[in-house]
Amino acid sequence: MDRVRPTWAAFRAWRRSRPFWGGLWTILGGLLMALGPTTAVKVILVAGTSVLFGILVGVVVVAMGLFLWFTPHLRQVAGILAVLFSLVSLITSDYGGFVIGLILGTIGGAMGFSWGPVRPRTRGAG
Repeated sequence: MDRVRPTWAAFRAWRRSRPFWGGLWTILGGLLMALGPTTAVKVILVAGTSVLFGILVGVVVVAMGLFLWFTPHLRQVAGILAVLFSLVSLITSDYGGFVIGLILGTIGGAMGFSWGPVRPRTRGAG
């Protein structure tokens, strides 16, 4: 139990210093976007360019979610790109990853864009 508490505290500090939830929703949305075209590759056995574009868009959205986690100073750019590629997935990836991936990617990108670092509290002069 003694090892869990400092590890959890370190994870909490890491999580609070970046748009964690926006990145998580973006990653989950990108995985759903990439999942749809990969099932088509198994069924059709021939990967056309539209299938590859669908997988690529999902991978790019996952990458934007990772950018939100590991480079929080680029959160505005990564958030905008996550939203744009999520909208592109509507065309390329089985209706945006069965619409759920589109919604998760869009919400995650918007959360990442709007996140701001927490400023330390200052004590009042009293």
